[in-house]
Amino acid sequence: MAGLSLVYMMDRRRFLRFAGLFGASLLSVPWVGCNDESSESQPDPIDPLPDDPNKAWWLRQNFAPVDEIEAFDLEIVGALPPSLLGLYLRNGPNPISGESGHWFLGDGMIHGVRLENGKAPFYRARYVQTEILGQTDDGGSGPPGLTAHAANTSVLHYQNRILCLEEVGIPYEISAKDLSTLGTYDFGGALATAMTAHPKLDPKTGSCSSSATACSILRSRITAQTAPAKSWRAKRSSCRRAS
Repeated sequence: MAGLSLVYMMDRRRFLRFAGLFGASLLSVPWVGCNDESSESQPDPIDPLPDDPNKAWWLRQNFAPVDEIEAFDLEIVGALPPSLLGLYLRNGPNPISGESGHWFLGDGMIHGVRLENGKAPFYRARYVQTEILGQTDDGGSGPPGLTAHAANTSVLHYQNRILCLEEVGIPYEISAKDLSTLGTYDFGGALATAMTAHPKLDPKTGSCSSSATACSILRSRITAQTAPAKSWRAKRSSCRRAS
């Protein structure tokens, strides 16, 4: 898994620079592979990332927001094990404006690398097309809602769907083909409240366990959901007034 993890561990702005932010279609990424390579065969060092010390750390260098991009037939230095098959995804805040008051705030962006047969057919970075896209830099114009959220916290593969999650709302579904946004997904109408961005999957049964917290001035409500492999059931586990 070391070679796979390198997609995220290397500076993502440098990764995008390899992809060619100005229209280049090929990517040259130093993957960790199975073959030893001499230092002469490694890519030339690239310049340090630009830095603005007047900005917050989450808006600088490797953490700075990036643009949408796609690249095809990525060039691999070394080798990828043929057994690595699938789509490696990452989700996180990426404010369109380039500014954000907190490192939790910003529009959700999905990064994806497809791996198959020892090759990497594509890399894409796409914004999750939420209802408040471009309005999340300062937390939005009002409190978040079931669909009015950035979907910027995590990504879940469940029942052949890819879901982008945030604690305050229902998931947004994206396409595995091109990372485009398909819309919100409420499990066929069964999910009427927010769900956690960190649900747990049972490897034996395929069920998904989740929880959610809905807060208001008058009360705090805690709910829990359980999603069996073929259906979704939601039930309230407890409800209490805020002190």
